[in-house]
Amino acid sequence: MREEEHVIAAGDVALAATLALPEGEDQWPVVLMVHGSGPLDRNENVPPKHNLDIFNTLARQLADAGIASLRYDKRGCFGSTGSYRGHGLSDLVADARACLAWLVKQGRFADAFVLGHSEGTVVVPQIPAAEVSGLILLCPFATPMETVLRNQGRAMAESIATMPGLRGKLTRLMLRIFGTVEARQDRLIAELKSQRPLRANASIGGLSKRNLRDHLAIDHAKLFGAVTRPTLVLSAEHDIQCPPEDGERIAGMIGATANHIQLRGLSHILRTAGPDDGFAGYAEQMKLPIDAGIAVHVAEWIHQQS
Repeated sequence: MREEEHVIAAGDVALAATLALPEGEDQWPVVLMVHGSGPLDRNENVPPKHNLDIFNTLARQLADAGIASLRYDKRGCFGSTGSYRGHGLSDLVADARACLAWLVKQGRFADAFVLGHSEGTVVVPQIPAAEVSGLILLCPFATPMETVLRNQGRAMAESIATMPGLRGKLTRLMLRIFGTVEARQDRLIAELKSQRPLRANASIGGLSKRNLRDHLAIDHAKLFGAVTRPTLVLSAEHDIQCPPEDGERIAGMIGATANHIQLRGLSHILRTAGPDDGFAGYAEQMKLPIDAGIAVHVAEWIHQQS
């Protein structure tokens, strides 16, 4: 594999990107990778502490299978310009479309596919069908964002309740003083559902409130029901952030052009996990590489479409 560094214009934003290329001649299929939520770099990392190394690992594995890929720093993060805290969902769609248009202009690729992870799975279906050869939805969700936020708050509270040591004691003390995780989620949801204008660049926990408000307005059945391109849906069995049962639901919404595979024994961050690991298990999981079977599924499916 060889890699090239590029800067891609998306309106008035400059996106810092890495193009990963297989060995050999041009005219490979190419995959554009669209992030999950948070202020992530092109590898889905928040250095130096939270390094998922998802997209860079997939890029290397796909290159070995003869598939090129493009990954980029999210707007306003690391090497990319623009506002991260002030962005909305439409900005993420515009950035992905700009990257796709750039790939087409290169004249080096046979077919262009788009892979979205987590939040990215509601970004990529909004790209016009004429611009893509197919979609890959990795850890998708069709559950309304309000329910997702409440479920994540509940899962976080359960993890904190059993968090060991001094860190656990201090965290539980802070929650008694400032309010429970569930109460904070209730306040956030009420603010997002109100008609009050949001403060410029308003964010919570590293997430743009404007973006979260956009998510609350999504009709998932309408969004996925409008997809006409071939779609690979990959849900993770032990995903505590995006309900694993949503994978089959989404495939049903899309219809005959969708193929659903459940990734057995994997968490939202694509590592081996137990059914009760919760958020507390992420630290140990991140010491492991992502499951190699994901790239196998993606590569086999892409070659079937190309």
